[in-house]
Amino acid sequence: EVNPLPGLTPNYSDLVLISQAVGMEYDQLIAEIMVGGLRRMRDKRREERELEREREAEKSLKALPADVAKLAEKDKAEKAAKRMAKLEAAKASSAAAATASASAPEATPTRVKRERSDSTAGERPRTETDTDVTSGAN
Repeated sequence: EVNPLPGLTPNYSDLVLISQAVGMEYDQLIAEIMVGGLRRMRDKRREERELEREREAEKSLKALPADVAKLAEKDKAEKAAKRMAKLEAAKASSAAAATASASAPEATPTRVKRERSDSTAGERPRTETDTDVTSGAN
């Protein structure tokens, strides 16, 4: 029967009479109608869930670049903070070193490099007759 709303009155409606003619009982007819309806409902819900998952996936893909940008900005800020902390530490250590060097006089003498022709106190100037120890010549 093509009727979208067939009657289901037992032993009276056309669909019930047709099903009885082919050997199907009333309870079996109702069960077949219910199974078909439940199958369509289950398929429809599955399709709706799949569509919802696709929408969520699209949203997450659209939100992904924004999240990546936020993470990159956060990473930049952390790196900048680390650099600033290093600079502050370097400034503090150089200031402490300058304060320490200004308050304490330097105890070690500074060496001055001399030219070869300069003589030191207590040494006599070299002459040509002196023996050169390094070369072994007179």
